[in-house]
Amino acid sequence: MRYCLDVILVVLLVAVSVPEAARAADYVLVVNRDNPVRTLTEQEARLMFLGKKTAWPDGRSVTIVLQDGNKAHSSFVQGVLHRSSQQYGIYWKKALFTGTAIPPRTLKGDADVKAFVATTPTAIGYISPETVDASVRVLEVRQ
Repeated sequence: MRYCLDVILVVLLVAVSVPEAARAADYVLVVNRDNPVRTLTEQEARLMFLGKKTAWPDGRSVTIVLQDGNKAHSSFVQGVLHRSSQQYGIYWKKALFTGTAIPPRTLKGDADVKAFVATTPTAIGYISPETVDASVRVLEVRQ
């Protein structure tokens, strides 16, 4: 009986860890090709997308751009911000209502985010990895 419980525990642990690994492959952070930043920590990315880190190291304002509720958006919000899409939306509504911040621009999908980031030197966004091209640069995100 003890062996069965151990096997069940291992199976549950694997089942819980696989979705986390799969989510990491659902999005990449991208910046304008002229942005000198090459890496961010998860904490820096979290603070940027929560509107709490508002400047790049060179002092220019961070311009964040979101996607409109697709797989990359859900994966990013859960993986980096540790929230559901609904909780993240409420976070920005509250910030707007209280006057503490203006919510970021939300675009329809990968192509729109890439076009915005490619033409906005201070922009950061996320897209599906398979849509990356030379118009943007992928940031390495470290723990």
